[in-house]
Amino acid sequence: MSINIKKIQVRKHIKLASDEDWKSKLDIWKVNESWSEDCKAVFRELSNLGDDWVQVAVVCQDSDRRCYFNCHDQQDKVFSAAMFYSKSRNRIRGVVQFGPYSQAASGVVHTAATGTVIDTISGILINLICVAVPINMTLKYKQILLTEESAQFNCWIERTEGRKAIVKMVVTSIDKGRTFAEGESVWMIPRNGNV
Repeated sequence: MSINIKKIQVRKHIKLASDEDWKSKLDIWKVNESWSEDCKAVFRELSNLGDDWVQVAVVCQDSDRRCYFNCHDQQDKVFSAAMFYSKSRNRIRGVVQFGPYSQAASGVVHTAATGTVIDTISGILINLICVAVPINMTLKYKQILLTEESAQFNCWIERTEGRKAIVKMVVTSIDKGRTFAEGESVWMIPRNGNV
C-alpha cells in the first residue's frame, strides 16, 4: 500500500529502535516485572519477528508534558505497552498490560482506556508514514477486558482514498481467541504535508 505524498517524515516524538540516539531510552518500552507471563511471552515473540520489524517508542522531550504512553513513574498503574513496526507492511503489532488506574468497575478495564490505546497506536502508525491529522474514529467494544489480563494489538492501514487514510486496529486476547475491541480511524493528509 502506498500513500500519495511527496515528503515522508517520521514525527519527532516517535522513535524507532534503529535510531542509535534513542536505543537506551527504549528500556521503558520493554518487559518489566509487573507484566504477566503471557505478556512477556508475546513481547519475546514480537521481538523475534525478523529484520523488517523494529521496536517503536514515543518519547516526550519536553519535561513539562507527558505522552500518555510514556508515564515513567506511573507506567504500571495505567498501562504499559511495547510495539513493533513493519515499514513494508505498514503495520504495528504489540502487547499491552493494563494496570489498576485503567479500571472502571472493579477489575474491568475502562472502555476509554482501551479507546486511548487504539487512538494512540493508530496515530503512531499513520505518523510513522506521513504527516496526518485524525478526522473520525469508530470504536466497537466486543468483550470485557479485565485488568489482570494482557492483550495484544494489531494495527494496519486498510486503504487510502485520495488524501484520506483509513487505519484499522484490533485488540485481542493473548491467544487471539477473543476480540476485546476494534477501531477504525480516518486520517487526513494535508495538501502541503504540514499540520
